[in-house]
Amino acid sequence: MNRFAVVFVAFLISPAMADDDSVRTFHDSFFAAWNAGDADGLIDRLTEDTIYHPMGAKTLTGREVIGGSYRAFIKSFDVHMAVSPEVLDAHGDHGVMQGTYSSTLTPKDGRPSWSRSGRYHMDLVRGSDGAWRIAREITQATADPTPKLSATEK
Repeated sequence: MNRFAVVFVAFLISPAMADDDSVRTFHDSFFAAWNAGDADGLIDRLTEDTIYHPMGAKTLTGREVIGGSYRAFIKSFDVHMAVSPEVLDAHGDHGVMQGTYSSTLTPKDGRPSWSRSGRYHMDLVRGSDGAWRIAREITQATADPTPKLSATEK
């Protein structure tokens, strides 16, 4: 490969890698806010019209509504969340965060802690200020596979 081609390929790859790094930074700071009990930090990472599909609950729409849910949850529980991202991608002003999590929830009223795990998928948009925000989020519990549920099994 000639020198021009190497420079051109590096030019094409570098912005995508920088975007992916910015999504990773956003991802890590979002989950750090959960672990710190930082409701304001979570809410600041939402768009005005975010749509959130939480597991086992009705869909929530809008920063104010979702923020109220986050505040109530953090008021009631200490959260320790461990995440394993599988996809952290950016394509211009759109990004994706997807992976698995396990969390331990400790009620602040002294009841026993419990754990849960699942999958998450978040669609991101980059705001006019250059910051990523969550536009859509869905979480689902991890479940044992149902035998013969897969379309590839007979």
